[in-house]
Amino acid sequence: MAGASRSLFWRPLAGEFSVRQLRPLGFFVRRLTLLLGALLLVACGEHHSGPRTEADRGARLAVRDTVPWTVSASAYGPIRMGSARAAVLAVLGAPPVRGQGAPQDACEYMGIPDSPLARAVRFMVVDDTVVRVDVDSLPVATVWGDRVGDSEGAVIARHAGHVRVEPHKYTGPDGHYLIVTAGDDTLHRVVFETDGHRVTAYRAGLRPYVDWVEGCS
Repeated sequence: MAGASRSLFWRPLAGEFSVRQLRPLGFFVRRLTLLLGALLLVACGEHHSGPRTEADRGARLAVRDTVPWTVSASAYGPIRMGSARAAVLAVLGAPPVRGQGAPQDACEYMGIPDSPLARAVRFMVVDDTVVRVDVDSLPVATVWGDRVGDSEGAVIARHAGHVRVEPHKYTGPDGHYLIVTAGDDTLHRVVFETDGHRVTAYRAGLRPYVDWVEGCS
């Protein structure tokens, strides 16, 4: 009788003890599940937002590397005017252009893929050959230190003896072209455009392409 009493007495206590123990355990499991799910979503987002191909990694590298490049009469950084389009894209870390090349003597512009300078620096491409570079933004300097926004007088003084001033086709007679040649190089030149006071844009590269006022138009 005493044993039966002990059995009846302990069963409710055992049941009550079990529920009390399981309730916090269930709460902990739910919180742990939510935490693991959140971590999984973050990991997936980082995986998909990162570079997924060699071309992506190259393009991101180009963004970092092209910003400090400077312009000379014959080159922009390591890219020399007269280089094939495919070679320039390889230097920039961009994927090659698939399919047929541009038609013979066709002229078009090409920017720097995935770069903050994509609109500030453009390459003129003629017959699949990069022949000139056009710059219309402050961050990109020449090897001599010229930039968009420099005063006309500063550029003329900087290139004294190697600069010729001509009236601008659209902003003249106030605006000018400041045409700079480098030493004995007769194949390349730099042409600064001004509004009569400051440089608004400049271009560099091979003649006769660098002399084309209308670009590819």
